[in-house]
Amino acid sequence: MSPTPTVTIPLSTAEKLTQIGQAMRALAEEMKRHAHAKGETVLSFPIPDLTPSKTIPEDQAWLWKAEWQQGEQAANEDIKAGRISKGFASVDELFAALDHQV
Repeated sequence: MSPTPTVTIPLSTAEKLTQIGQAMRALAEEMKRHAHAKGETVLSFPIPDLTPSKTIPEDQAWLWKAEWQQGEQAANEDIKAGRISKGFASVDELFAALDHQV
């Protein structure tokens, strides 16, 4: 016989789960009361989007602008296609390569 799988969680998590369970029980009771009051046997309600919004720090907003993201996509495509430069031993070597391309 294989051992029973176990999960170890902090007591604080167990307490939070208890609170969530109590809130869910209260919500279910309220929903049943609502249905009975309307004489309904089926409950239908919209489910809100509970995805937390992501706040982008103001000093990083430039990274998420469409123009920058298009440049990121183009760079990724160049890398995948092998259109990348070799490494440079020095800044002078980099500038020389840039001057040669112009």
